[in-house]
Amino acid sequence: MVDGRDDARLPPVGDNRPATVLRRHGRSFHFASHFLPGRLRRRATRLYAFCRWVDDLVDEGCGPGDHDASELLDQIARDLATRSTTLPRLADFMDLARTTGIPMAAPRHLLDGLRLDQGRVAIADEDALRRYAYRVAGSVGVMMARVLDLADRRGLAHAIDLGVAMQFTNIARDVAEDARRQRRYLPTTWFESAVVPELASNPDRHEPAIRQATRRLLAMAEPYYASGEDGLCLLPPGARPGIRIAARVYRHIGVMIERQDCSPLAPRASVPTWRKVAIALRSLAVPPGWRRSRRDPAKAHDPALHAGFQDLVAEVMADRA
Repeated sequence: MVDGRDDARLPPVGDNRPATVLRRHGRSFHFASHFLPGRLRRRATRLYAFCRWVDDLVDEGCGPGDHDASELLDQIARDLATRSTTLPRLADFMDLARTTGIPMAAPRHLLDGLRLDQGRVAIADEDALRRYAYRVAGSVGVMMARVLDLADRRGLAHAIDLGVAMQFTNIARDVAEDARRQRRYLPTTWFESAVVPELASNPDRHEPAIRQATRRLLAMAEPYYASGEDGLCLLPPGARPGIRIAARVYRHIGVMIERQDCSPLAPRASVPTWRKVAIALRSLAVPPGWRRSRRDPAKAHDPALHAGFQDLVAEVMADRA
């Protein structure tokens, strides 16, 4: 049973209504959400608020010695398993998951990924990078697909890929910020061994190596963005424009990073509003393939994109909520 007690252990963050959280923290997604039908927009906003909440448990004061935060993540995991909670924000997500058929493996994977962010982070290789990106973002793609009423389960693979692509863009954008938190998501195998120990604490000293690795990461994101778009025809027609706009706006962050020569010393890349509007206008043109029936097959998914986390995808696919 869910009671009405507020979660007193959480720091006050002002107005925590889902729409406010999205507007405050997710400007690209907030912009794209206006192109979703009202019912789907409200669902997507609630999902974003949940994901933002658990992410903030790690990013806002949840260092390696913050046992209360770790305990709260553990409680969330237990409550998800039992489908009962005393945390109002989690209760709202559980209600959303119940009404939309979110596979409960997906939020469990998200929590596992967020636990990796506690303390120092040093990603070993490309498979570890893909596995991390699936956990913290591909899992969100699964949940988003369900709140948008995806009926064809083939679309989940493409939704995972779009989430992974966006996470790669996040990592490329936030190299310096992550370094200040002692986090390095660019794989060790992309650098000479002498560089790696200092990379997180002193990114400006190794700027050329970081630029090269960032370009490599942005290139790595491209087939995932393409796969994400390939699966949009499997969404209900009303959901397609908003997600296409979100994907293209987010991909354009990578374009802005490239224009800054992928420097970790450049200002944080963002897409100006006028550019978002231009992307939206182009995205609203209906591609010929979208005129097909929803029963027509989408482009076949490339299983190689799930290298390093096939076992986690199998868990999601087997979970019928």
